Amino acid sequence: MKKFERYEVERCKEATLNFDRKTRKYTYIDESEEGLPPFERCIEVPWVKDKISKIVDNGMKLLDFGCNKAQYIKDLKKEYNLTTYGIDMKPQGSNFVDVFFKGQYGDKIEKDMIDQGPYDIITAISAVEHAGHTWHPDISKITDYQKRICQTMIDNSSYFFLSVPFGKRPGWAADNSRKNLYQFDQKLISDIVSYANSKGCDSMVEVYKFDNGYWIESNLEESSDSVYRNGKQGASSIVLLSVSKK
Repeated sequence: MKKFERYEVERCKEATLNFDRKTRKYTYIDESEEGLPPFERCIEVPWVKDKISKIVDNGMKLLDFGCNKAQYIKDLKKEYNLTTYGIDMKPQGSNFVDVFFKGQYGDKIEKDMIDQGPYDIITAISAVEHAGHTWHPDISKITDYQKRICQTMIDNSSYFFLSVPFGKRPGWAADNSRKNLYQFDQKLISDIVSYANSKGCDSMVEVYKFDNGYWIESNLEESSDSVYRNGKQGASSIVLLSVSKK
């Protein structure tokens, strides 16, 4: 397997969106930024594309967890002639992949996914943090569920790329505008990395933090107290985890 290289970006300005509570829709504040990845996606999307560009061969199989609105999957498919698979609860996820597993992740979807694998690449970009959040406040159940997803993705791929909001758990915004997720914390990241290591995998953890309109490189300790931003905005910190079989 090819060795990972760290993603290189010094300061990344995110596109800024406004959330309209009446229409429940986001609009770009600056029209010149229309279509650019908003919030943490301005780091996550180029990061995952960069990582995949270093290891991909034409015709590989790629599975995306949470494929709804995953335009990056369409981009990668077109560039590298991939066969794409996806898992999502929303039916429109089928618009982004060749093979679609619809529903909440559980025994059936897991079996179907494994039966169609293994996969060369599995991606989960700002998705696993939403898994199981409706079980709040049962943090143990939510944690076990999110671990199960990550561990299964590691077991069934040659390369696994995970991005999640990072800091306090659950890490909701102070104004309670975002409560449909559970941020990953240091313990959960450590547990997933330890699992990958126990399976003989290489791993790399990269951390970015939002600072005065820009995303800058950080570390787990500096970002451990991060929470989601108010006003239906994005994360304050993210972890980018790369895992590969040796």
